[in-house]
Amino acid sequence: MKSKPLAKAFSISLLNQAVSSGTNFALGLFLVRALTPTEFGVYGIGFAICLFYSGIGNALFLTQMVVHTHEKAEADREPYAARILSALTIFCLITALLVILFIESVTFITPIFNQYSNISISIAAAAIGYLTKDFFVRYAYTAKKEIWALFVNIMVAVTLVSLMAFQYYFGALFSSQKALWYFATSNFAGAIIGFIITQLPMRSVKLGKIVEDTKEVWHGGRWAIGGVSVIWAQTQSYNYVTALFLGPAGVGYANAARMMITPFLMLTPAINQVTMPRLAEYRAKDKSKMFKMGFTVTMLQLIGSSCYIAFILFASATIIPIMVGNKYQNLKPLILGWSMVLILQLLRDGAATLLQAMKLFRIITLVNTVSAVAAILSSVVLMKYYGVVGAIIATGIGELLLAIMLWLIVVKERREFLKEALTK
Repeated sequence: MKSKPLAKAFSISLLNQAVSSGTNFALGLFLVRALTPTEFGVYGIGFAICLFYSGIGNALFLTQMVVHTHEKAEADREPYAARILSALTIFCLITALLVILFIESVTFITPIFNQYSNISISIAAAAIGYLTKDFFVRYAYTAKKEIWALFVNIMVAVTLVSLMAFQYYFGALFSSQKALWYFATSNFAGAIIGFIITQLPMRSVKLGKIVEDTKEVWHGGRWAIGGVSVIWAQTQSYNYVTALFLGPAGVGYANAARMMITPFLMLTPAINQVTMPRLAEYRAKDKSKMFKMGFTVTMLQLIGSSCYIAFILFASATIIPIMVGNKYQNLKPLILGWSMVLILQLLRDGAATLLQAMKLFRIITLVNTVSAVAAILSSVVLMKYYGVVGAIIATGIGELLLAIMLWLIVVKERREFLKEALTK
């Protein structure tokens, strides 16, 4: 009987992810054709910064909310989410203020920076909007109301499509800056719908309790932030190393090739959003089920990704022109590199999700640091000899090293659990 609610949750989550990531993927397809490789590269750099900021917010607030909610009394779970939302809002307001102060200060000291001020503000707006929307999506899964997340992402999709239609109809000049503003606006619209649907008891929020909860999330969140930072440094190393050596146009080529694996990569958040709360619940009730579920989900993802890659490579001559147009030449070596990275990311992600559910954020951060250093150094070296392909291969090297270390820790934790179970 329990498999039916889980199957329903996965079904809704997959539909939700189809809407969410499908919207971003459609935007990417539009941008890769509408923008020059340089402008597309600028958008890619801006989006990478959005992912970093969102990762910090997720690590400090949202992931902590997921793993701590099941430890709260039933009556306190909604007020707890309201307090986390309040803390997140304060965090975003402080971020906005710091960005404005930084831009004003740097522009005053170095007037030449003025040309980058507008794109910087659009990136900040997109990052804050994306994180705020993400709160309501994560809360929906934590509360096991997956349909709420679907409504939020439908609103994001409708708003973004409407803005792009407006852009197309009036034929105005398009740029990476406009794309980031459209992305920000659509995510804020989704957050507003999420706020209306969830009806969190914001009036119950007290400043003292916000401080108390912030201290609690900081305990695990500080290590999670470190983990997110080094993961970002590792997974996005191709972005900033390529930008350093080849400029935004090189980033544009790398991201154009990455579009080919994006459809399968879109499934990962959908799966994690369903499995994370349940893994956290099994951690408290039955660890054997937690390990079994983590292993099973990882294997299914690896099998599915292998089938997808085989199809993409077989039909690449037909699919590449359809997806990215004719601006980008000789993408197949880059696609092969990204295919390798996809499999290794899924392998790493399976272990990382299990360890997060066990609240082992410090260990994740420490091993991430080792693999991130390896990925960054490899990027610099391989970029010199193999260009963009070298940067992508270096990302894969970091993912492989990280996956090996994380799974060794998971196996160790499982072995210790089995020993404890036998002694009882």
